[in-house]
Amino acid sequence: MSRTPDARARDTQTRQIQESITHVEKHFGQLCRLFAAYVRKTARVRDKADELVREISSYADLETPHLKNGLKHFADQLAKVQDYRQAQVERLDAKVVEPLKDYGTIVKLKREELKLTQTARNREAKQMQQLEKTRQRNPSDRQIISQAESELQRATMDATRTTLQLEETIDVFERQKIRDIKKIFGEFVTVEMAFHAKALEVYTTAYQNIQNVDDEADLEVFRSTLHPPDYKSRIDIVRANSKTSLNQTGTSMSKSGTLQPIQPDRMQCIETGVRVLVWTGLVLEMLVRRSGPLACARAPRRAHKRVDSDETAAKCPRLSECAGGDAALFLAASPVSPRGTSAAPVCASRIGQFLLLPSPDPAAAHSALDVDTGEELVCKVFDMGQYQEKIRSYSMLPRHRNIAQLKDILLGERKAYVFQEKDYGDMHTFVKSCKRLPEKQASKLFYQIASAVAHCHQNGIVLGDLKLRKFVFADEK
Repeated sequence: MSRTPDARARDTQTRQIQESITHVEKHFGQLCRLFAAYVRKTARVRDKADELVREISSYADLETPHLKNGLKHFADQLAKVQDYRQAQVERLDAKVVEPLKDYGTIVKLKREELKLTQTARNREAKQMQQLEKTRQRNPSDRQIISQAESELQRATMDATRTTLQLEETIDVFERQKIRDIKKIFGEFVTVEMAFHAKALEVYTTAYQNIQNVDDEADLEVFRSTLHPPDYKSRIDIVRANSKTSLNQTGTSMSKSGTLQPIQPDRMQCIETGVRVLVWTGLVLEMLVRRSGPLACARAPRRAHKRVDSDETAAKCPRLSECAGGDAALFLAASPVSPRGTSAAPVCASRIGQFLLLPSPDPAAAHSALDVDTGEELVCKVFDMGQYQEKIRSYSMLPRHRNIAQLKDILLGERKAYVFQEKDYGDMHTFVKSCKRLPEKQASKLFYQIASAVAHCHQNGIVLGDLKLRKFVFADEK
């Protein structure tokens, strides 16, 4: 007896269901493995990026100020991207890998149900074979044949019932599989888009940070490091080689405040590479450049008009709306005493290669002349115990093209003579004589002053008491 058409149809249906379950088991397992590898690779990228952030931060600490600032911000933004990448890893693991892993259990349950259906089918086929044998052996024994037919009927009903249950189960399985595929791949795309959108935003900021690095300013700082200030070592050399006292055998200050002549060969002289005049704890002396004469004439300086003698000097650039030659403005901490005409005779003193003119005020700066170059300078006299502290800030401040320079230092046992650039009047007197300045001209002056002040702040020099009289001009124009 051959199998009925219904039985053959059920067998075909069962094979199709079995193939479907096998395909899901194979390919979902492969997808799970590959997505898990993708997540692990993403986590490794995150770890490598964290190492990159640490390396960039370490390197930034060794760089010039602007580049250091740009690299630090770049590293911060890159670290922020890795925070988003960490969230990406966690979401992919929870919303993509885990649902695919769950299909291992789901497929196992479906195979158990398929196995029950297959058992019922096998029992039906066995009963059919048993009935066929009974009919062949005892064709006239109706009782045995009827009993075999009853067993076959029960097996057929059981196989039909399990087949219907399997069909319903597989229908639900297929529907859930399609929904899960749509959800899993949709979550994957959503997580990736969210990460890349945030990463694009952060990378844009990182790009702007690194592009905003002022390469010219950093190049200027780098050039200044080629000639770093080294006061201590030079001072040690002078003290080691000095066998005579500058104050005992050289120049001495009389009670009237005049400086007595000395023998030049008894001096100890060092030349410093420092380019900035910054008296410790005080304000800067800033240079403001212009392209020509200012709009109004600068009033002559009044005799004995000066600011605090121990304050800082630096210079910062400015431009003027007027055309002409170069000029400069200093923020003077220790401006030169007025160089007006005086009826009293002036006695110049020789200190090393410099001629020193006495000042009516012993605490004020002295006018000086470099006899080798003919350059006019200003000399400030400090006690030996104080001068290192006064000029300490110069070793902290990188070179700036608009910051005033120390030209030379002469050392004795009790006095130190610090020579700096000459000035030609202060901003307070200039503004007072002009009454007011055009907005464009004033803004250019302020921009250059602020630029130099910012340069000092970036290098740890804190300023204070920024008055107009602290700023002086670097030439007579």
